[in-house]
Amino acid sequence: MVLSGHIGPAAQKWERSVVANEDVARLSVVGDVIRGRWRGLLALAVAGAVLGFGASFVLSPGQQATGKVLVQGQRTPDQLLTETQIATSLSVADQVAAALNWGRTGAQLQQVISAAVSDGNVIDISGVADTPADARRLADEAAKQYVAFSAKMTDDAVQAAQAAQTQQRATIQKRIDDLDQQIARAGTDAGGPPAGADANAAGPTAGSAGATDTAGQTPDQLRAARAAAQSQLEEFDRQAAAGSGQTGISTGAVSILEAAQDRGAAAPSPLQLTAGGALVAAVGGLLVMLWARRRTGRVGDPDIIESALGAGVVSTVTVVRPDADATGPTPARHGLAGLLRTLFSDRSRWELDPLPPGRTDDERTRYRRALARLLGEAGRSRHDLLAVVAADDLTAVRAVAEFVVTAQAGLGEVGVVTDSDVVRAQLAAACDGGPAIAVADDDELLPEPTCSRFRIVTVDVDGVRPSVPDTAPVDATVVVTTVGVRSATELSDIAGAVLDAGHVVTGVLLVRPRRAADPETEPEPEPEAAPAPEVAASGNGHTNGVPAVRS
Repeated sequence: MVLSGHIGPAAQKWERSVVANEDVARLSVVGDVIRGRWRGLLALAVAGAVLGFGASFVLSPGQQATGKVLVQGQRTPDQLLTETQIATSLSVADQVAAALNWGRTGAQLQQVISAAVSDGNVIDISGVADTPADARRLADEAAKQYVAFSAKMTDDAVQAAQAAQTQQRATIQKRIDDLDQQIARAGTDAGGPPAGADANAAGPTAGSAGATDTAGQTPDQLRAARAAAQSQLEEFDRQAAAGSGQTGISTGAVSILEAAQDRGAAAPSPLQLTAGGALVAAVGGLLVMLWARRRTGRVGDPDIIESALGAGVVSTVTVVRPDADATGPTPARHGLAGLLRTLFSDRSRWELDPLPPGRTDDERTRYRRALARLLGEAGRSRHDLLAVVAADDLTAVRAVAEFVVTAQAGLGEVGVVTDSDVVRAQLAAACDGGPAIAVADDDELLPEPTCSRFRIVTVDVDGVRPSVPDTAPVDATVVVTTVGVRSATELSDIAGAVLDAGHVVTGVLLVRPRRAADPETEPEPEPEAAPAPEVAASGNGHTNGVPAVRS
C-alpha cells in the first residue's frame, strides 16, 4: 500500500505529460532528435542515396527529347487537350512503330510518347529512349506522324463537308427544276407557254417526286414557290463562297515548329532517385527515432523526476560521458558494433558540449553542497549514506564515485560498501592522485569501523523490477540518475525498491552528461612532479577480494 501510494502521483503526472503531447510532435523534440542523432540520419541518407542510385539502373526510363508542334487557328483549351490526346493515340503510335521499325509495337511506343500543351497553341511532343539520339528520333517521328494524321483528319473533314454542301445544293436545284416543269405543264394546259418559263425545260412527268407537294397549286403559287427556292439556292451559294475563304482557319492546320531537342534524363532520373532515396531514408529514420523516443518516455524535466522519485533535487552536476574516456569498462568502439554506436548514439539536448581548452568545471563545490543538503545540520562525525544508481547508467556511476571522493574531503575517512566492479573501477579513477578509499563487499570487512560509510547499490531496471538489498539504517538515501535516460515509470520503480528496503529517498542527484573534448584540441598535460598513486592493500593486499585504493 505504501508503494502504490508513492507511485500514484508520479505516474499520474507523467501520464498527463504524455497525453498533453500525444497528438503533437513538437518542433523542439524533432530538433533535439536531429541534433542528437544527426550522424545516424546522415548515414541513413547516404545509404538511401546509394540504394536510389542502384535502383535508377532499373527504374530510370532513359533519355528524353522534346519537339514542338504548332496548331494554327483559334483553339479553346479543350480543343488543344484533344490534340494532345490525338498525338499520343494508338493510331499515331502504330504509324511511328511502322516508320521506326525498332521491333516494338505501337502499344509499347505509346507508353514512352507524351504530349502536353505549352505556350499558346504549341504542343510539346516528347519521346523517351535508351540514348539521346534514339529519343530525338522517336520525338521527331511522333511529331511527323501526328502532323500527317492531323492533316489526313482535316482533309477528310473538308471533303466530307464539301460533299455535304454539294448534296444539299443538288437537292435545292432539283426542286427548282421540278417547279419549272410543273409551271410549264400548267401553262400548256392553259393554252400557252407560261411567262418567264424556259422554252428548253424538260424533266420528269407529272408523277415525279417534286410534283407531290405542289399538286393542285395554281400557276401563281408554283411561280412563288420557285422564286423562294431560287432565293434559297442563291443564299446557299453566298454562304458556301464565304465559308470557302475561311476553311484553313476553321480546320486549323498543324505544322512542326521545332525539331526534337535533348532534355536529359527522363523522370524519374538517376539524380531524382538518388535524392529521393536519401530523403526517404532520412525522414523514415527520423520518424522511427521519434517513435522510439516517445515509446521509451525518457524524461529530463527535474519536476517530473522529483515527482517520480518522491524527493527533491539536491544538486545537478556535470560528468564527462564514460564511453568517451579510457577509464573503466567502456562499450566497444571498434568494428560494426562500435560504428553503429557512434552513428546512432543519442546525443540529446541534455548533453552538454565539451569545455573549451584550458577550462574545467568546479563540480566539487556542487557535490559538497549536495552532501550538505542530504545530511542537514547533523553534527555527528560519522554518517551512513545509501546511494542508489542504475547499473547501466555509467554516467551516474561516475558521478557517484566523484561524490564519494568529495564526501571524503568533507567528512574525513570514508569507506565504501559495494559489490559492483563498475563502481570499483570508477572509484579507482576518481581517487587518482588523491587519498585512498577503502572498498569492501560488507560492513564487517572495512578496516576502520568508525569511518563514514557509503553504501552504493546498483540496481537493474532494464525490463525487470529493481530491488535494493537489505541494509542497516542510514542517515540519508540519494538516488543518482542521468537526465534523459530513465522513464518516469523506471524512476518510480527505483523509488519503490528503496521504500521496499525500508528506506526513504532523501534527495536526488541529477547528472548532466558532457561530451569529451576532441583529443586533438586538448592541451598537452603538464608533466607530473609526483609519481602516480599505487594500489595498496590491507593485510594480504585485498579487502575481501576487492583492492583498496591508496595514495
